[in-house]
Amino acid sequence: MKKLLGLILITSFISFAAKAQISNAQAMFLYNFSRLIKWPENAIQGDFVFGVVGNMEVYNNLVQITNGKKVGMQNISVKYFKEAKEITNCHVIFVANNKIAQFNEIMLKAQNKAVLVVTEKQGMINSGSVIDFVISENKLRYVVSAENARKNNLVLSKNIQDMALAN
Repeated sequence: MKKLLGLILITSFISFAAKAQISNAQAMFLYNFSRLIKWPENAIQGDFVFGVVGNMEVYNNLVQITNGKKVGMQNISVKYFKEAKEITNCHVIFVANNKIAQFNEIMLKAQNKAVLVVTEKQGMINSGSVIDFVISENKLRYVVSAENARKNNLVLSKNIQDMALAN
């Protein structure tokens, strides 16, 4: 019984550590994406706003990573939203897996705006996201839709597209 309990604790710790690494990597990707996208003129005024829906770990990591940094000439602000209905104007909206059921509502909030919508669920590009994170060969990777970016008035750099997995 003690061995089983020990195995469960070790497995839980490894799972927690892996999840923390993924959240940190997602936050780093989000920050780097923001710097590698050409935003329309009307989006480069005021603060550059990251919105995180449903993942407090990504939010906390993003706050830490962006502290004291800028996107272009814009100061960075990071907002956490528990639900889609709370979302205000953002440049980037990250949607956690546990909020995918609210994806259509989130897309309505981003409609007709220059918003980079990023999800943790592969296949959401078919529903309008620009970037979906995926785990491939035990690494965090992403797929991208240049077409969805164009629809949102965003221009993806060649680097973002070249590093993406084939969609």
